[in-house]
Amino acid sequence: MMRTSRIRWPLVSRCLWRDDRGASLLVTAVALPVIVAALGLAIDVYQWTVTKRQIQQSADAAAIAGAYAAVQGADVDEAVSDAAAQSTDSDHDALVSATMSPPGHDGDPFAVGVHIEKPGSLFFTSLFLSKPIAITADAVATVKETNDFCVYGLGSGEEPAIELRVNSTVEAECQLASNAEGPNSVTADPTATLKAARLLTFGGIAGGELSSSNARPFALRQKDPMRELVMPDIPTSGCPNATYNSDVSGVSIKPGCYGNLIINGNVNLEPGNYVLNRGNLLVGPNASVNCDGCTIFLTTDIPGEDNRSVGRVKVEAGATINLTAPRDGDYSGVVMYQDRRASSDDKDQESEIGASSTSRINGIVYFPNRPLKIAGDGSRTFECARLLGRRLVFEGRVIIARGCTSDTGKVVLNGAEVRLVG
Repeated sequence: MMRTSRIRWPLVSRCLWRDDRGASLLVTAVALPVIVAALGLAIDVYQWTVTKRQIQQSADAAAIAGAYAAVQGADVDEAVSDAAAQSTDSDHDALVSATMSPPGHDGDPFAVGVHIEKPGSLFFTSLFLSKPIAITADAVATVKETNDFCVYGLGSGEEPAIELRVNSTVEAECQLASNAEGPNSVTADPTATLKAARLLTFGGIAGGELSSSNARPFALRQKDPMRELVMPDIPTSGCPNATYNSDVSGVSIKPGCYGNLIINGNVNLEPGNYVLNRGNLLVGPNASVNCDGCTIFLTTDIPGEDNRSVGRVKVEAGATINLTAPRDGDYSGVVMYQDRRASSDDKDQESEIGASSTSRINGIVYFPNRPLKIAGDGSRTFECARLLGRRLVFEGRVIIARGCTSDTGKVVLNGAEVRLVG
């Protein structure tokens, strides 16, 4: 007779199997290594992500520093190394390298690529690998052209190129730039406020409330976007002085050459060029001046640079001016242009534009070698103006819009900035 045998489980196992608590213990024992492995991987992934983010920030900062060095003719490798070393996101274990004109940017002399490699401190993963995992980050920066500039402080010396005086407010939907060097490229009274899409300064920024202006100090020095613009020829037929008193109303003035142009009445400027030879444009507080398609030039027939004979503009606060630049031709978009030969050291030759709440200036106001004061009252006066001057001084509330191309012709002014492109 055959005997059947039974498998005899160990007593402890049989007890555990028949007990729900014992079954849970067995499942936990089997699952515990999986749980530990998953937890270790999760910690390693988190650490990898944090490290990756940190060295990417270092690479970005180093690439930007390298591009600035390339523009300035400085040592790119040194700039990249210094920027990476100053970053708290990088340490002595990181390997940093820089490449000029990296792939994809061949021929670009200002493009700098940065590669950072750092061994990852991944505890769990390192238990199974012979060497640490390398965590890398790459960045490329170069000079990129940007547009929608509306204010340029062109002065390049120690004197501020943009100044906001007591209780002044500048609200600009477009970008501002200052070429002045030193710590005070832009200065603002503590009571002043600047709200702008972007502020780029070659030097530093001092005072005022600029926190909402997206400011970047120590940026690139901008090129004068109007540097190629030349003055028209001065007519040989003579340039007489012309005065229109307060009792004048509805008079039309023809384009041509004048000396001093003094307006205290209600006049219309016919479209064209108004060349003021050794003369000033003076608009009284009760005057009204209108023109659609005019450019006013301040120049001189006296040869030589640093010329004191170039006139200035003075528009009183109560005046009403509605000036729109030509929409085509050589001076498209330009409403006022002071000869760049004008002397720069004569403090009495500062031009000033103030106007009533019904005024409007549509176009470029260009004073490349003398200061220009803008006195606003929060009206639409300067909404479609583009202001370029050796030194721009703001008083009151000045509002500048971003668009207005349909009103002013060619008013898109470009600048340059170092940006990340990869």
